[in-house]
Amino acid sequence: MLTDGAKMNVVASGFRNSEDLAAAVHAARNTKVPFMVLKHEIVDEGRSLVAAIHVVKPTADASLEADLARSEARADLASIR
Repeated sequence: MLTDGAKMNVVASGFRNSEDLAAAVHAARNTKVPFMVLKHEIVDEGRSLVAAIHVVKPTADASLEADLARSEARADLASIR
């Protein structure tokens, strides 16, 4: 779901766990926001996923998008465990 050539150590750095990372990836894809923009809001600015989505895509229902992204992330992680 990331761009070709994405370096996983760069992509994953700063996230607390794999579920938070996966949720951010899904949220970025679902809202059509570049992942690194959303990551900046979460990791560098210290915002929650909901707040970050609201900042980068004010017209989105940030709570709904975050819930969907977390659900997708949990499903992804469950499928590989």
